Amino acid sequence: MEKGELPEELDFRHKEQTPEIDWAKIQYNTYYRSDEYITNLFPNSMAFQNLPGSDKIIESIRDNITTPLEEMKERQKILTNIIEVSDEDDEEQTNTV
Repeated sequence: MEKGELPEELDFRHKEQTPEIDWAKIQYNTYYRSDEYITNLFPNSMAFQNLPGSDKIIESIRDNITTPLEEMKERQKILTNIIEVSDEDDEEQTNTV
């Protein structure tokens, strides 16, 4: 600013911007149900693929897989239950003392 130049962070004039699309985020919506993604969940995916019936296991996982949002809500519910149980245990300990 001392040099008479305005830093880009402080330039609030309307600029024509091209929106950048994060293709990885869009691709994930279909990718998490793919056989490749499910196979890579296992520590040794090549060994898993050689197991008899691995295709049926993958099919079962694909049919029962939850969306990322459902998975997040499930984890929040589990955490809430753990906190409630912990609070109940604390109350029992204070009542017995």
